[in-house]
Amino acid sequence: MFQKNLFIQNNQQLICCPVASNASNCVLAAISIDNPTKNILYIVNDEVELSSIVKELNFFIAGTKIITLPGWDSLPYDRVSPSKIVSNSRIQALYSIVAAENRVILVTTLNSMIQYTVPPEMLIDMSFSIRQGLELKRDDFIDRLLEYGFLKVSITSEAGEFSVRGSIIDICLPNEEQGIRLDFFGNTIESIKVFDLITQKSDKILKEITILPVSEVILNSTSIKNFTQNYLKLFGINKSDLLYEATLTGQRYIGVEHWLPLFYKDVATIFDYLKFDIVIHDSNFWTAYEERKNLIHEYYTARLESIKNVMKDMIYNAVPPELVWINKTELESKLLSKSVVILDQFLHTDSKNVFTLFINKLPNFLLQARVEEKPIYDILHSYIKAIQLSNKKLIICCTTEGSRQRISHILQSNNITICNIELWSQVQKLDVNIVGITVYPLSQGFELEKYVLISEQDLLGERIRPRRNSRKRLENIINETVSFAVDELVVHRDYGIGRFIGLETVDVLGIKHDFLSLVYEGGDKLYIPVENIELLSRYGSDNEASVLDKLGGTSWQIRKSRLQNRIKLAAEELLKTAAERELKTVDSFNITSGMYDEFCAKFPYPETDDQLSAIREIEEDLSLGKPMDRLVCGDVGFGKTEVALRAAFIVALAENIVKPQVAVIVPSTLLARQHYLTFKERFAGFPIKIALLSRMVPEKEITLVKHDLAEGNINIIIGTHAILNKNIEFKNLQLIIIDEEHHFGVAQKERLKQLRADVHILTLSATPIPRTLQMSLVGIKKLSLIATPPIDRIAVRTFIMPFDSVVIKEAILREYNRGGKIFYVCPKIADLTEIHNILKDLVPEIRMVVAHGQMPASRLDDIMNAFCNNEYDLLLSTSIVESGLDIASANTIIVHRADIFGLAQLYQLRGRVGRGKIRAYAYLTLPPKKILSKIALARLEVMQTLDSLGAGFSLASYDMDLRGFGNLVGEEQSGHIKEVGVELYQDMLKEAVEALIQDKNITKSELDKNESGSNTFVPQMNLGLSVLIPESYIPDLSLRLGIYKRASTLENEQEIEEFALGLIDRFGDLPNEVEHLLTILKLKQLCYKFNIEKIDSGPQAVVIAFKDNICHNPEELLNYIRKNQIKLRADQKLLLPIKINDAEERLKQLIIKLKELSSIITI
Repeated sequence: MFQKNLFIQNNQQLICCPVASNASNCVLAAISIDNPTKNILYIVNDEVELSSIVKELNFFIAGTKIITLPGWDSLPYDRVSPSKIVSNSRIQALYSIVAAENRVILVTTLNSMIQYTVPPEMLIDMSFSIRQGLELKRDDFIDRLLEYGFLKVSITSEAGEFSVRGSIIDICLPNEEQGIRLDFFGNTIESIKVFDLITQKSDKILKEITILPVSEVILNSTSIKNFTQNYLKLFGINKSDLLYEATLTGQRYIGVEHWLPLFYKDVATIFDYLKFDIVIHDSNFWTAYEERKNLIHEYYTARLESIKNVMKDMIYNAVPPELVWINKTELESKLLSKSVVILDQFLHTDSKNVFTLFINKLPNFLLQARVEEKPIYDILHSYIKAIQLSNKKLIICCTTEGSRQRISHILQSNNITICNIELWSQVQKLDVNIVGITVYPLSQGFELEKYVLISEQDLLGERIRPRRNSRKRLENIINETVSFAVDELVVHRDYGIGRFIGLETVDVLGIKHDFLSLVYEGGDKLYIPVENIELLSRYGSDNEASVLDKLGGTSWQIRKSRLQNRIKLAAEELLKTAAERELKTVDSFNITSGMYDEFCAKFPYPETDDQLSAIREIEEDLSLGKPMDRLVCGDVGFGKTEVALRAAFIVALAENIVKPQVAVIVPSTLLARQHYLTFKERFAGFPIKIALLSRMVPEKEITLVKHDLAEGNINIIIGTHAILNKNIEFKNLQLIIIDEEHHFGVAQKERLKQLRADVHILTLSATPIPRTLQMSLVGIKKLSLIATPPIDRIAVRTFIMPFDSVVIKEAILREYNRGGKIFYVCPKIADLTEIHNILKDLVPEIRMVVAHGQMPASRLDDIMNAFCNNEYDLLLSTSIVESGLDIASANTIIVHRADIFGLAQLYQLRGRVGRGKIRAYAYLTLPPKKILSKIALARLEVMQTLDSLGAGFSLASYDMDLRGFGNLVGEEQSGHIKEVGVELYQDMLKEAVEALIQDKNITKSELDKNESGSNTFVPQMNLGLSVLIPESYIPDLSLRLGIYKRASTLENEQEIEEFALGLIDRFGDLPNEVEHLLTILKLKQLCYKFNIEKIDSGPQAVVIAFKDNICHNPEELLNYIRKNQIKLRADQKLLLPIKINDAEERLKQLIIKLKELSSIITI
């Protein structure tokens, strides 16, 4: 790689210079190549650099064992534990080091390197292998998992969890994306299978696995004894300390890792895990060490000072720093016996231990392109030719595979020969006349003696380094675990609003059946068989604001009937608008300019699949010559704005249309300003004029903007609803982009409706639409969903904790000291004064401003603009920041009384931070002594689970009623929703729209029949069989309800069989009662098919009643009756002569008979 060999002598001290940060991995790779048998410790500056190091190094030295050891992502002396991801990664890394058979490159941070950890011999002793056929007591194994830090849950969905269901134990091991399913037969492991954490289905079989702890604190009798002795020695007896009390009883106290040294007789450093031959760090290493040591001391001192003033349940006895971290003397001693290589960015000439490297910076291509007023790829083309003439090999490093394809296309169009490169070894064989192009996340390019590496950022501007992200979707888990909560309001389609009070098993003469128990006004109860759970829907979160219906009363049917008429009118208006647009013809836009590729390439993030899909759909819409009306719906920060930017580019730079114009309309001046700056930045260098129109713009400038709009001199106008004023004239308005339409008032919405039939409309919404409502818009408004986060976005680190002034102060100062801003959100205006006073005492140096929704709009806008303009460091407010704000420098949010907020609100609030390449933090604080309700606790647990990106879309959909989902046609819908509940309202609207699309006059009976999208009259069946999911089979009540709910959605026999296989796979062999449930589900499908409303089964016969006494093809049925000795009674009921005493066998014969009928009486 370099002209000189970088072989390192034993105990050699060497300075490599000059080494820019972007070339350090290249130097490390050269050292690794030139020292092929030596173990190397590479100390990087921070976790961001650590996150991408393996992928970068694998490009240069594929096949070498590279291990990364992250540091804890919690503060020193914190009250919360490191995240699961970090804990799991550390354990896996430490074990990989001791288990390695060949040489190792360990990459870690300074913070991680100086921290004591579990001794290697203990980690080895605690690891154990499990193989098929092993004798292992199941209960002992469960106890061992708990000792190791595994969390027992009802469904195993992420690393560090396990669940128990009869003979089956599911585990997810550290750093694994799939689970392990152990099936016991007595005390013998019968099988070991891999299963998918999302579908919960298993596939391949394993012979053996190794179980490791998931925490560096292992709770067994020995470690607890060590803790007790060490704790008493340091702090004395203190029964008020919850940490001490919990540990004595074997419970894992939150944040227990911060007392790690007390659990072991001796602790270890990474130098105890492996003999490192070479240690590599930069020239600021010792300065960084001193800064870290001082910071730790500050935290320790703060904890000592806080002890005097804390409450009983807030005691924090801090372990002295010298027991937790290596001191300088010990660190110097450990490094003394190693070869140390220092990477210095400055050139040294006064030392004999200097290795001078030839690493030159590249020209500033972007600046050169601007100065010479040439396209960037013309500049690059000239540079490539010059490099090739100098006999150097050139490699362009792209951020993603998509980037490589796009840049390859541009290079080839400029007559540059390219070759895809995957490994550095291929570069050495590359012809100098061919440009290599690879996927390697290089931040900035450089030139070596024989090679030139150009980064994508060198060509297209600043990039955000992508990180490996094993994001997984949680929709399936949520669908199962979130069903009806006890005491929650539900809606029965026929009887109205009741309160769900639990699942009850009724035993009649030995026949057991599960029923959903509901209570109505006056205490009347209603029992619904579990196989008919689809009759119920969630009412919503506003449980206290609604009155229960009365069983047998008429109010429910009256309300429902009245609402059906209103819904039909709403559906008709939706369809009318769609029809008017369909008849219109507008200009079509086709992409022909090469500038579009260049514009897309400037996007500073790799596109997600959902983004690309939305962009393709919009490109197609604009090319059809029909007015586009598309809703782009996606979670906060998922890239909707980029989709809008590309649509604006296609229209504003259309070559076939004279002066086309785009209007971007937003609900607030702050958002208008943000969009204006974004558009100006993205369109820089293109022949586009962009203007801003809002009350923040001076009057003289507004007059000029209006004039230029009318003359067609402005291509893109961005502003508030002021753009909708009738005194605003456009020369040739072609596209309107609407951001968060539901924030607009009635008058603005009416104005928008007038415009919709004449121009292309693109609406952006951060409020996801539930699946049922989404389906109702089919054929009316086109919908694009962006449900996946940017692949390079760093997840927000979330802490849930009692209010702790020490942690709050450090969180604010950490953000302040790195130049960022802080949101502090309270649920009520009344809380703002108290928190303001606390913060003034805690952090007097912070510039703070208060905002809330009762302020005049102009004052609120002024505050928000001042905050964005760096006039304040901290915004203390109510939840007005929940949506709309996009401030890249705001990377810490603290939520006061998080237990009061809803799940979707918390998710939206957390979405205000973490929108850049810096790690963001969210602190959800709770009252120290308050016992939370089950619902509040569940919300917060879900937020903790969603520490990684993703699943926000499905969660927000579930919790939609907490935020509302806006207006559909300008008429206020919330009152209607309150009448029947969220889910049923959505179902009714969906059916009304579909019925009108099919051009049929919908009636009340049809709505009764089709409210949820299929034949939803529910057959009544008396079969003499036990039907339930036994508690012994699935102990968790909420999961059991979720399984019932899922079962109710199955639509055919194939789905039922697949569902059964899934149950067997997850929970073991099906009990007879569950077999009965599944068979009844099959029978229900036949009942829907044949219009059968009721079945009564007894030892002598089976009686079948048709709904409304209607049977299709009655003549064929009569022929079948005559031939098969079936009786048709005077009341139009069929009597099947199935004389079988055994109820199970009788049910099987009934299904056979009904299948025989399928060819003649199908609806």
